[in-house]
Amino acid sequence: MKLDLFEKRFAVFAAVRRFLSAIAAEGKVQMEQLFEYRRSVAEASFLFESDITTFIEEIDNHARRLWVVKEKDSVTPLGDEKVRLADEWGKEMMWLMEQLPELKPKFAPYLKFAVWRRGFFSRAPRAGPRPQEKGGPVDQQDA
Repeated sequence: MKLDLFEKRFAVFAAVRRFLSAIAAEGKVQMEQLFEYRRSVAEASFLFESDITTFIEEIDNHARRLWVVKEKDSVTPLGDEKVRLADEWGKEMMWLMEQLPELKPKFAPYLKFAVWRRGFFSRAPRAGPRPQEKGGPVDQQDA
């Protein structure tokens, strides 16, 4: 059960990373990508606390604004409005790109595999003391 939870959480993490990476590569977001992102993170509210679900929603909001800016820009003639849209596009892209290096630190508390593995495998009894415990192999070498 814990391994299943880990896999579901990792799938959400991977979907967010894939979405942000696609935006970074293309410099825009397509509506199909936004819908795929939403499908991929739909279960997040059942898997994470509000810190991650809020983060996922913020990414969605900025990506949607990026899409709107690009759509407006495509039909806007040269002039002040086009300059304003370019500035807005730059701000949204910058925010979205700044989130890529933040993914691992934000998701890490939920994806520490050692914690999951320890919980999963700790059900099986161990023979002998663990290395970090008194009398274990580490202590015997130091004696």
